[in-house]
Amino acid sequence: MVATQSLDIDDFLQAAQEVYTSTIKEDRGLRDVVVETLFKHPAWLDENKVQDVIEELRGLAFDLLMYTHRQNRSGLRF
Repeated sequence: MVATQSLDIDDFLQAAQEVYTSTIKEDRGLRDVVVETLFKHPAWLDENKVQDVIEELRGLAFDLLMYTHRQNRSGLRF
């Protein structure tokens, strides 16, 4: 499940912080939603507040890197 285009970036970042601070890394359900949403909104990565959250949240940068790698290996490009 990927969030819709109308998602507010601030609400998303708050939810991402909650997900990554309240779940263990093996609990992929909500973490995968966060990663998929960032993947589907690459322009968000230009936002300083998004960069700050990615840097702050342990594991999010790695999860995003690995998701991107898997998508590229599958032939999907962003």
